[in-house]
Amino acid sequence: MPGALIYGDPFLAEEGLAKLVKDRGFGDLLESNCHRFSYPNVTLEQLKLTCDAMPFLSTTRLVIVRNLLSSFDSRSKQGDSNKGTTSSWKGLSDYLSVMPDSTELIFVDGFLNSNNWMLRDLRGKTKIESCPAPRRSDLALWIRQRVSDRGSRISPSALTLLIHHVGSDLRTLDSEIEKLTLFVGERPIGESNVLALVSDVREANIFVAVDAVIESKGDLALRLIQKIRLGGAGAMYVLSMIGRQLRLVTLVKELQEDQTPYSDMGKRLQIKSDFVVQKTISQAKLVSWKRIMFLYDQVLAADQRIKKGILDEDLALELFVTEAVGLD
Repeated sequence: MPGALIYGDPFLAEEGLAKLVKDRGFGDLLESNCHRFSYPNVTLEQLKLTCDAMPFLSTTRLVIVRNLLSSFDSRSKQGDSNKGTTSSWKGLSDYLSVMPDSTELIFVDGFLNSNNWMLRDLRGKTKIESCPAPRRSDLALWIRQRVSDRGSRISPSALTLLIHHVGSDLRTLDSEIEKLTLFVGERPIGESNVLALVSDVREANIFVAVDAVIESKGDLALRLIQKIRLGGAGAMYVLSMIGRQLRLVTLVKELQEDQTPYSDMGKRLQIKSDFVVQKTISQAKLVSWKRIMFLYDQVLAADQRIKKGILDEDLALELFVTEAVGLD
């Protein structure tokens, strides 16, 4: 069959494309024989002209088109707004039967509705590969396989910790897995490795410390900050992370006052982790605007004490906690 369609989870679909390009030797093609389009910045006539052109000093011309089918998906708002242009693409499947054998046309897309008219139209006309994301119940198996593919193993507790804090974002999970496997080498990945290396897990300790400060639990806040410091974090890092979390709490309170739906919170905050979003929303419910302003002032004061050499780092952090829990 001429060409191919790879669709599903964006990370897995791009991996599928990379594998196809490598297996077929397309990676060695001259740049003049590789063309990349993204809808709506291409028309069917433009695509035909590119595909019909003979390859330069090669037997193959590679053409990649992204986001075409999802644009016509009945679920998407973009699809609704482009109804007037869909008719211009109805000749695509017919064109595939007369497309030159020298052209490899590959469509790459995200999740598609089974009722997508173009997906139905292409069935039987081109090779179709679906790349669904693993279900939550299968995520642990997916992670174990990725770790194994990199020549390592992961303990059950480390696996649970990774899933809890990173969630089902496959691109982020793969990045963290690569980092962990490079660090441990031939040793198995343990819980301590995840605690030390995975950014979302490290930041989780900051959430607990901020919780303790907000709830005026001075002793607990001091113990948590000392633990973070013993893990190698500098005082300025601790303060910057507390300041960052206060900023996120401030944004959440503003979004809540604007009655922003929970489903839009992560996008508005530019946060992918459900854990971080849920924790920040919980903190926003516990703190008043007056207390947020007070805590901001204390972070700034501690920052100045350290930078001006008034107090050493540990004393500055201790004074920060003591003053921060002092306002009821």
